[in-house]
This record gives sequence, C-alpha cells and structure tokens, in this order.
Amino acid sequence: MLTSPPPQSSRRQFLTTSVAAALATATLPHPVFSGEPIVAPAASSPPPIRNAFAYRFAIGEIEAWSISDANLALKEGLGLMEPAADRPAMQADLMARGERTDVLPLYVNILVAKLGHEIAIFDAGFGAGKNPESGWLKTSLAAIGIAPEKVTHAFLSHAHGDHINGFVTGNQPTFPNAALHCLRDELDFWRSPEPDFSRSLRAKGPLPGMIKSNRAKFDILQPNLQLHRDGDALLGGAVTFVPGRGHTAGHALFRLRSGKESLLHFMDAA
Repeated sequence: MLTSPPPQSSRRQFLTTSVAAALATATLPHPVFSGEPIVAPAASSPPPIRNAFAYRFAIGEIEAWSISDANLALKEGLGLMEPAADRPAMQADLMARGERTDVLPLYVNILVAKLGHEIAIFDAGFGAGKNPESGWLKTSLAAIGIAPEKVTHAFLSHAHGDHINGFVTGNQPTFPNAALHCLRDELDFWRSPEPDFSRSLRAKGPLPGMIKSNRAKFDILQPNLQLHRDGDALLGGAVTFVPGRGHTAGHALFRLRSGKESLLHFMDAA
C-alpha cells in the first residue's frame, strides 16, 4: 500500500454531466465545501505531487470526495474499446486532452459521500495487490480522515474486479460496519449456474476465473449484502439506484440528491 500518492497521476474527472453544476452551485460557506484539492500526509522525502489525490466538493448539503485508486496505462490501447468504429474518435479525444494514444489511460476514482452521520462509498477499486499503480483506496481514505470501520454504506455498481475487489481485504469485508448495496440482478447473474456471456466481446479465457473470484467475494460479503431493484432510494432519498444495464446484467448508476442539487454518478458507461 502506498503511503503517498504516485507522482505521475493525471487530472482525474468523474464521468458525469452534473459534477460541474454541483460544484458551480454549491452554496454552503464552510471551507469544507470549497472544492479545494487535498493530498495525503507527506512522508519523508516525498515525490513531487502534480495533481490532487483527493478532491473535495459538495452536492447541496452532502460533503463529497473523489479519491484516487489507480492510474494505469493499459498496453492493449484502444483495442480494448468497443465499438471498433468509434476508436478513431476516441483517439482524437485522447490527443485533444494531451493523453497518450499508444496505451489506454485508466484513471480509477472512487466517490465518497458524507450524509449527516452516514458515510457512503461507491465502488472500491482494485484492492491492494502487487501493482504499485493501483489499490490506493485505504491510503486515499486516510488522506480525507476516514477509517474503513467508519463507512456505513457501500454501493456496488457492478462486479468487475476494478469495482468489487477493494470491498474484500484478507478474506474479510474491508468495511465491516457497512451495508453493501447492489442490484439483485447483478448478484443473480454471477451466482447463476452458467452466467451468460454470449453477447459479451470480452475474451472468454479468463471468464471461469472471474466467475469463481466474484462468487467467492459475494460469499464473504453476504452478511453485509442488501439487494435492490431499479429506482430504490436510500438514506432518506439521498441516493437512488438508476439502471445502467449493458456493461453487466445488473449494472447500476447512482443519483445523489440534496436540496436543489444532484449528481448522477456512473461508472464504465459513456
């Protein structure tokens, strides 16, 4: 686990059309909602930090952070992206943003929200592993002063490794006191006798290992699981499940609301 953010991280952004509006219309005067970047505590002789490791903002009365979990460059490049006909446009967009085009940049951000006495996290990233360029979740949470046991609600958008793995640490729930919320359709898909990948363009070789891994994680998380359907609202209506099917059978998006402000948080959908 890293003790300080990696030096080469680029500017991260949530894939949402409403973040800018949420930031622009924040009205609370307290500086915690000022939208300033914050970084992890400095270690001795730290590497230079060029960008925010955690970014704090507001959604009405909700205190929120975008925290980093990974900064990867996938060697497969745009060959991973579908449909293939859109790849030239994707390449042009990367070039316009000053990104590399010989690899596929992957910035993994995690949304954390504080709603009164409740602390919610939306997906959990890759989890700790051997790659120093990923698995920064606990370091990022420490940077904003949140211990894993203080998290009371965890939301899973879908069960791919860069979203579910961080919910399990050492065969135990990473957030032992948090209810884990996901759509019933997502759990049912992975626990079905033969999950149907016939419409998926994903390479078939790794699928048995992925299925086995996800089932094991859901077994570990079972005591914390709470299953939902499209449109279910939690935390006094502050968080609503929005269907996002296509990437997986039970892919969920999340609408956060407070007062007149809202943010649609979506992952792996564009």
